[in-house]
Amino acid sequence: MRHPSAKSMPIRKLIPGRVLNGRSEPIWRSSAHFLIVWTGLNVLVQISWPLRNIRPISLLAPSQELFAVLWILCISAWMSSRFSRHLNIPFTAFMIFAVIFRTADHLVPIYFDRPFNLFIDSRFVPDLVSLLYDTMTPVVFFGWTAAVVLVGIIAWSFFHHGFAWIERYFEQDRHRKFFMGAANLLLVFSLGWILIIPRSGPGIFSPGIWPRITAEIGFILHIEKTRRQQLALLETAMKRLARLPSSLDRLGGRNVYVLFVESYGQTAFEDPRHFAVIAPVIARLENDPRFSACSAFLRSPTMSGSSWLAHGTLAGGVMTDSHLKFNLLLASQVKPLAYYFNQAGYRSIGVMPGTRSARPEDTWFEFQQTYDAGSLGYHGPAFGWATMPDQFVLDSICRKEIAAAAAPLFIEFILVSSHAAFNLQPPFIDDWAMIGDGSIYHDTAARTFPVVWPDLTDAHDAYAAAIAYELTVLEGFLQRCADPGALIIVLGDHQPSPQISGEEPSRSVPVHIISKDPEVLSPFMNRGYTPGFIPRQPLPHPGMDSFLEGFLKDFSSR
Repeated sequence: MRHPSAKSMPIRKLIPGRVLNGRSEPIWRSSAHFLIVWTGLNVLVQISWPLRNIRPISLLAPSQELFAVLWILCISAWMSSRFSRHLNIPFTAFMIFAVIFRTADHLVPIYFDRPFNLFIDSRFVPDLVSLLYDTMTPVVFFGWTAAVVLVGIIAWSFFHHGFAWIERYFEQDRHRKFFMGAANLLLVFSLGWILIIPRSGPGIFSPGIWPRITAEIGFILHIEKTRRQQLALLETAMKRLARLPSSLDRLGGRNVYVLFVESYGQTAFEDPRHFAVIAPVIARLENDPRFSACSAFLRSPTMSGSSWLAHGTLAGGVMTDSHLKFNLLLASQVKPLAYYFNQAGYRSIGVMPGTRSARPEDTWFEFQQTYDAGSLGYHGPAFGWATMPDQFVLDSICRKEIAAAAAPLFIEFILVSSHAAFNLQPPFIDDWAMIGDGSIYHDTAARTFPVVWPDLTDAHDAYAAAIAYELTVLEGFLQRCADPGALIIVLGDHQPSPQISGEEPSRSVPVHIISKDPEVLSPFMNRGYTPGFIPRQPLPHPGMDSFLEGFLKDFSSR
């Protein structure tokens, strides 16, 4: 039986500011609830990665984006707009976008020392996922994936239900007046703060994404102008290179090997923590009487990643420091380095163990033969992002191409064993004759380091060990495979992450010129290279794009 007073107790929809008995909730209580919801959503908006860099007080700084959303919701409720009930999902999606955009805008400079570009960088999300998958254990990767998905669901739920609660809160006029009063006080206080401290940015508000969104829109609107400017530079470079001697006859038919070493940057020599690890290998190389060397620094077009920008810059003699410029280079008539060797009667070969499928740029580089991960015949395990150890790569090409060469060779190696995150590295095989098809690596323990993406602040030991491995492999390659007249050019593609190379690092990378014939080093010495394997040139360093022009001039008579 129902209670006799049940009919006198109407069930009312529970909304902020109202209780079941029909009496209004005190304004201070409902407003306190509103401030708690606002603060909770604000904290969610302000969280970014890495968490340890967040100052707790910064989480309370009012978000401009959230403030704007609340203001629109309040005005919409005040005007009794029929569209107000349709605003929740778009505003929730906008706030999720703002969180992701702010996080990316914070992380890209940390890892790549350049601004985030939504238009360009969004295309590399699949590559980022692939990189993380290759450099993490399955447990860690899928654990992080599940965590990201869960955080996304929770964030969506918080914003969605939070805005729904606020919409109901704004249904009462006194609540709208309270918010508008608080908002006006916030704006006045922020304006006063700016007048008192002119350099305080947006006052008490946290920096918003509006200026960056405006910059992104401006980039898109002016992209055609940027394209025309870069095409003009490419046209100028093409005409300049066409006027240069390019016969390469002064090489005398000697083999030329270019070895790009992943993440081999100036920090390997400038940071004592890194140099202490590579110094013994450098000393062995310098004390080897069979070789002569000279070294310098070149400025790379990129930092911490996007190695292909460095490959394109060196090959084309044009600074391609963005993905847009690189794509324009591929579509241009600029001739790559391999083209000149082809014209001189060389067999040109590109060796790219990190490439797993054909790429659009392969055609532009004009290698007569390309070896990728699938064609090198490797039967061992992968080591992090590297599909195979660089020692195997050099040994394989030494057997397949160098030992059997019937024509002079130009070979470009893209070495990858020193790719971030440096946590899983191949062992060095002392007896190269045991390497074979790489099956031996199934029976040899990898070197592991306690480094986990995305935190590379403690990766100094791992990074230095990876570079020491590459130099040790180079030492063995020189002893086993370098013929007496060969010219070997070893250089880095870019510096490692600023978390390793330090704050405000240069973009410089070492370049070593090595040969058993000291006479072949003379043109480089005349250009300011210093004897030995330790570059000593002060900043600023010439760009990597300057290498091609100097090389053609030094080794061509016509």
